[in-house]
Amino acid sequence: MSADDAIEPGILPIFRLFTGTMCIVQGLRVLGMRARGESDLFALGMFCLMGLLFAYLSGSWLRATLGRPYLPLALLVAAVGPIVADMAQQLAGTASPARTALIEPARLYFWLLPPLVIVSAQYDMRALLLFTLGTALLPVLLLLSAGAERALLLNVATNAGARLFLFPVAGFLIGRISGAQRAQRHEL
Repeated sequence: MSADDAIEPGILPIFRLFTGTMCIVQGLRVLGMRARGESDLFALGMFCLMGLLFAYLSGSWLRATLGRPYLPLALLVAAVGPIVADMAQQLAGTASPARTALIEPARLYFWLLPPLVIVSAQYDMRALLLFTLGTALLPVLLLLSAGAERALLLNVATNAGARLFLFPVAGFLIGRISGAQRAQRHEL
């Protein structure tokens, strides 16, 4: 990787820590639910996804082999995975209507924040806007293509609209802070 393609210091260890921790948390959740005879497609999907991402982020040979696309591929999986798992859970209808209306949309904010922070710290505003637009439109498009109920579609679209507003604001602030730190490092 050239100096222009360098990954900001600390990003990979934090990304690995997040994926490893969430793999353990989701694994325990899956085991606990299985013990009670329940199932959760989202938890199972995220357990598998976080395990794969952790393995991917732990392989330095993979980073050397892939070069520049290494981090964007990980971020793509980290952003698309929770959306697909969430839509699968909602379309399967295995959660109660109250949980679907209140809890399910909020979890996407949680799962999309780490990739948002990394995109904001590592890349420019254009990448941040692309991330925001993609993560807002994907759930709506998935539900439209699946012929989901209008109430579910409205709920998901409302949360997507909120993310369209919140993510660029948060990302802009993170980007400014990262840019200032980058400038300080170059001065030293």
